[in-house]
Amino acid sequence: MSLVPRPSSVLFLGLALAASATALRAQLDHESAPAGGSSSFRLPEGQQRPQPEGLNVIYANGPYVNLPGGGFGGLDASVLQNSSRGHTSFGYSGNQAATGFRLADEFNVPGGQLWNLESVKVFAYRTVAIGAPPQLFDLGVVRIWDGDPSSGTANIVFGDDTTNRLVSSVFDNAYRVTETTLTNNQRGVTVNELRIGKLLKPGTYWVEYGLNTTAAAGTAFFPPIAITNQDATGNGLQLNVSTGVWTPITMTTTSSGLQPVGLPFELCGTVACCWEPNLGTNLNHGDDTITNNLALGFNFPLPGELPGGATTPVVSVCSNGFVGLGGAFTADFTPTTSEFTSQGHRIAVPWDDYVPNTVSAPRRQVWFNALPGRAVATWRRVLTFNGGPSLSMVQLQMFPNGSFFINVWNHEPVTIRTPLFGVAARGSSPSVAVDMSLGHIGTPGTATIYESFTSGTSDLSGFIYCFEPKNDGIGATYDISISDACCNDAANTSYGSGCAGLGLTSTTPLAGQSITLSMSGVSGTATLAVMTFGVTQASIAIDPLNAPGCDLLTGLEFPGALPIDPLNPRLSTVIPCNAKFFGNTVYVQGFVLDPAANALGLAATNGVCLTIGND
Repeated sequence: MSLVPRPSSVLFLGLALAASATALRAQLDHESAPAGGSSSFRLPEGQQRPQPEGLNVIYANGPYVNLPGGGFGGLDASVLQNSSRGHTSFGYSGNQAATGFRLADEFNVPGGQLWNLESVKVFAYRTVAIGAPPQLFDLGVVRIWDGDPSSGTANIVFGDDTTNRLVSSVFDNAYRVTETTLTNNQRGVTVNELRIGKLLKPGTYWVEYGLNTTAAAGTAFFPPIAITNQDATGNGLQLNVSTGVWTPITMTTTSSGLQPVGLPFELCGTVACCWEPNLGTNLNHGDDTITNNLALGFNFPLPGELPGGATTPVVSVCSNGFVGLGGAFTADFTPTTSEFTSQGHRIAVPWDDYVPNTVSAPRRQVWFNALPGRAVATWRRVLTFNGGPSLSMVQLQMFPNGSFFINVWNHEPVTIRTPLFGVAARGSSPSVAVDMSLGHIGTPGTATIYESFTSGTSDLSGFIYCFEPKNDGIGATYDISISDACCNDAANTSYGSGCAGLGLTSTTPLAGQSITLSMSGVSGTATLAVMTFGVTQASIAIDPLNAPGCDLLTGLEFPGALPIDPLNPRLSTVIPCNAKFFGNTVYVQGFVLDPAANALGLAATNGVCLTIGND
């Protein structure tokens, strides 16, 4: 992971490395290059390589190309700064063999997000003879850790060191070179995709990987992150497989000794808000209603199936809190264990007896949305038939690898039914009843996993339940993990009044979605328009300054003002999908400089109070 956002970590690690530089260097396995030499070439700062179109990259750990188009044949170059900064390491060993080395680096899943991690792309080369083609790889392993693997306390949450997970290896149109040998073509860098398929909750993770080939002998080297005029770029680690010892990856520098460096990698998959605000299509359900054969946009593996087994491209969404997988289902409002364990594949979110409202409260409805790489079904503030007073609010998100999670923001516990929560495989498959609040480690062969509740006993509310398929090659099941649910009502409320005919409106401030603030009434004589932001509401009259009816309505905790075009006085931005923003309130107001507005030449809009949420 790049250490730029973590300066304290850089400083700490840099001091530790300086104290033991000689010992650490002796343990690292790398391909060295001579430092120094003279070069009239100057690397451009801030130059970036274009991203390939259509790549579903959800995280990139840093660039290894720092000279696009500057290498052999006009291809890209990853330039070792041996002349300007004294760097000496071409790349670091990462053979997947049991007697070799593997590499690891860090990434974070932010709060409020879940990542369906499909694969990781890593960059490697083998040194070949001048003019020989770049060598590709055909063996690769990957593991995901839930913490620093060198700490002794982290756990492997995905993968192993034996299964070949390499699905592609292609030349990346780039060479690893030095500043004094820019057109050398001995180190053609390949991009190598390793299949993962893992649903990750918020937290810090490390990805470990190694590559090899059956075609020829030699070491797989991995170039570090390369940023012009920068020494410390990350906190990568190298594992000596034979000894089990992890060593921080470092680079020799001219002025500051050994410095920690990171490794470039790209994570591919889908980022999901823990509560998806884009609910999609209102299914307009009434009591005991079902919509069959809704297209997912992908083939979802059926519960209990091994990889390559039966899938479904469609689902049936029922008002009563379940999703049928494949085929047609009826709107059953009387959940029972016998039905759940003997009928067709389904997901219960939970299965209860809900009553959506299409007339007096149309927002209390069931929704469905097929998004790229995932599908979302939502039961939004629905009543329970003859139940308690609270409204159930539940959302299911499904992914192409068969994983899914259920966000139970609220489930009304009082009901005349016996609600069921979980997943069911085909009829008469082995089943197990569990306490979902404890999570579950699945037993291969048992893919029907559920919990049943009597009235008043449901404890599902406030949690996200992540279901991840796993198999041993003979039978399939699910592991179930728990995290805190997140949902918060979003609101945009106008307060106060504008002057000189100015007004301010806003779209709903939904996390993970775009928000637009628009000023109205701005005249053609205005020379400047700005928006101010605060975390408190104010009410300070500007009348005494010859601006009748004008008020300052926001605190000025955010210094300065954001200028906007007075001819198109709008501001649009995307609110991050991050739980730390949920429930936060921001106060916004617009101002214009307009000599025709009043004697002061300043006019103000009303204020808008924004409460950031995801519903």
